[in-house]
Amino acid sequence: MHGSHVPVLRNDLVEQFEGDWLLFVDSDMIVPEDGLEKLLSHNKPIVGGLCFRKVPPYNPTIYFDHGNENFEWQYKWPEDGLFECDATGTAFLLVRREVFDKIKKPIFEYTDISEDLLFCRKAREAGFKIWIDPTVEVGHIRPKAVYKKDFLDHNKDAIENHELNIMSRMINKGIRPIQQEFFNEVGFPLNIKK
Repeated sequence: MHGSHVPVLRNDLVEQFEGDWLLFVDSDMIVPEDGLEKLLSHNKPIVGGLCFRKVPPYNPTIYFDHGNENFEWQYKWPEDGLFECDATGTAFLLVRREVFDKIKKPIFEYTDISEDLLFCRKAREAGFKIWIDPTVEVGHIRPKAVYKKDFLDHNKDAIENHELNIMSRMINKGIRPIQQEFFNEVGFPLNIKK
């Protein structure tokens, strides 16, 4: 999507909105009824719901930021409490006005990194934390809604057999296997119920 119009539209929204909060909701998302209420209840400058990519293996849109163009999917997260991450998508993201006031313009831009991940990096550099509420599970449509269950089902065998050769894509850097040592260190987060 290099050269995408999405950053331009997001910047237009930032310039035009009035109020204290701006909620980004992508058009292909299914949001829980209480999603906005839950995000607001945390009173965090940047907080989003738990979203997943719409194509297999349905990775969560939660990332480690290794600098430069290197972002890596984060497969471990708390199931029931607010948690901090390096970056997330803007598919369902609530942002307080003060964040936009402290980030150098353009706030959203598409370089070698997607505009949402770059926004999160800029926000962290400006002193803000990125938060996710995993109880706000957001569906991703195309060709069907994608939820955590889809991620778990798609990766069930690897999880159950502890075959930890799941591939992780380094954004714009190709495909590489996640090392066994990483999983040994942090543990595999997913609980499969039979």
